[in-house]
Amino acid sequence: MVGATIGAGVGPLEGLHGLVLDALVSVRMVTASGQLVTASDDENGDLFWAVRGAGANFGIITSATYRVHNHTNGGQAVNADFIFPPAANVSLFEVLKSWDDDDVFPQNLGLEIAASFNHTSQLPNLDANFIFYGTQEAAQPYLDKLIALNPLRYQNLTVGWNNLTNVAGFGHASGVCARGDYTTHYSLGANRTDVATFSAFFDNFTAFSAANPWFDGSFALERYNTKAALAVPESERGVYPWRDIKTLVIFENVYPNSSHDAAVAAFYGPVRRAFQAVSGFAVPHVYVNYGYGDEGPAAWYGAHNLPRLSALKRKWDPRGYFGAGNPVPLSWEGEGEGALIR
Repeated sequence: MVGATIGAGVGPLEGLHGLVLDALVSVRMVTASGQLVTASDDENGDLFWAVRGAGANFGIITSATYRVHNHTNGGQAVNADFIFPPAANVSLFEVLKSWDDDDVFPQNLGLEIAASFNHTSQLPNLDANFIFYGTQEAAQPYLDKLIALNPLRYQNLTVGWNNLTNVAGFGHASGVCARGDYTTHYSLGANRTDVATFSAFFDNFTAFSAANPWFDGSFALERYNTKAALAVPESERGVYPWRDIKTLVIFENVYPNSSHDAAVAAFYGPVRRAFQAVSGFAVPHVYVNYGYGDEGPAAWYGAHNLPRLSALKRKWDPRGYFGAGNPVPLSWEGEGEGALIR
């Protein structure tokens, strides 16, 4: 919970309640000097700003206090899962595009579209998970757009929030937490859907997977409404800069060992740049919790935040003990944006 929070914290309730970091009231943390300090709006306010979006760079959090919400929709959600024929990919991306406007895509809906490859059948999988915090009747107009694509399999259940993980993805969602896999993970943010790019990648991903039996990766799109996150006043936001991301584009790569790193990186280099070019953002927006590590600090934290963030890094962690994966630099001279635009 805390680990997700200090990167931002996204999910299907984001459209109603904002990011998880918006509910964070304070943290207690051990700093690089061994001090146990409190960071909140009233105490070490600059550190609290940095923790909310770059927290892994500043110490070890020992406890956190949150402002919690009452159960949304009485704790009940509509969970619908779909398996589509591969040929429906263009139509599915067109539905996603029709929901690019946050006045059209409801605040109480979270949608994930995922693709993978079955090496036994030699065919791609194309799935969607739909979580709606409301009634079945209110969900139906949105479900109808997906049902119209003639899914091969469909389920629709109203379940308690604490049972969502057990039923989502036809009961297979917990598989994303499998241990022992060798994985690499690329991601970037988008605020628009470019159907041609998404569909071309679906075909290229399928071809790459078929040609490489050792590759067991997947491709996911997470769509959340941004209204609540953007409604938070600037002074209360913390460092996390990319509240305007509507769709998180995720490439999860699973394969036996590091001997395949170069082949996977060579495939995804042009892919990542192609998605960035049509993302709707002039500079890369990378949700730090999903970052690979080569995108650069401007892509994770925003170039506009880095002078202040680097100064705080020098104050609280001058030897760079923390944040090895997505480090805040000790100084910032406006270096390049990293792999997404090279």
